[in-house]
Amino acid sequence: MTTREEIFNEMERLRKECAEKSKKFLEHIGLEFDEEKFNGGEFWQHYLNNLSLKTSCKFRDDVEKLAIKDNTCDIKGFYLNSDSSELRKSQSLRQFHMTIDKVIAEEKIDLEELRTISDIAEINKRLFGAYIRLRELGYNHWPDLTA
Repeated sequence: MTTREEIFNEMERLRKECAEKSKKFLEHIGLEFDEEKFNGGEFWQHYLNNLSLKTSCKFRDDVEKLAIKDNTCDIKGFYLNSDSSELRKSQSLRQFHMTIDKVIAEEKIDLEELRTISDIAEINKRLFGAYIRLRELGYNHWPDLTA
């Protein structure tokens, strides 16, 4: 399992690394780096990447429907990457989604409200508490939660 401190340290390291790369790239092409804009939204969109797809949108519903249709929803280890956590490898897609839903409910995040938001960065900010809890349970940042 990963501790909150480790998650925050990793996130801060990645934020700094991403900001530095973005700044160098923008300066290279003659544009100005806006740190406030980066910290306000771009970082959330890139760091948590597809977390919103796995939790609160139609894409997740479509994946689950397809898995139910082709009878793979309850097969443990299906839809995985070799870098998946041991926890994720031990679960079926249905169990994974049920765990996510349980954590989201425990964090008092309103999924119906999230489904009305179109800004991925805003969705990811609201999901951050659930992301931390899921990491504490043992899920990997990638590919479990953000791939």
